[in-house]
Amino acid sequence: MRLSDLADETWILREEGSGTKQAADNFFEMYEFTPKAIMEFGSTQVIKESVEAGLGISLLSRWTIAKELAGGYIGMIHVEGLPFKRSFSIVTRSAYLTKALEKFIETLKEYLK
Repeated sequence: MRLSDLADETWILREEGSGTKQAADNFFEMYEFTPKAIMEFGSTQVIKESVEAGLGISLLSRWTIAKELAGGYIGMIHVEGLPFKRSFSIVTRSAYLTKALEKFIETLKEYLK
């Protein structure tokens, strides 16, 4: 399926200022795509429930929908150009890293490759 096939769908996205919304906006801009209708919510859980209720489609991380996918509550649409990757920052409380935290960060970086 092409992204243009989804132009008439209602897109359910995070609110302005969220990283997920910025990623969606960047994606739309990159493909010169403008959804016909957009609903915005401040919670990923509300977005998932709205998609499950049939109110529209969304652009979410596979991590955030793993439980819903496994349960068959929502599905994924395979679209040319997707998935795309976005960058994350690792923030710690202290400049000192314990061995456990170092290992966790190393594992996380490896998983995100």
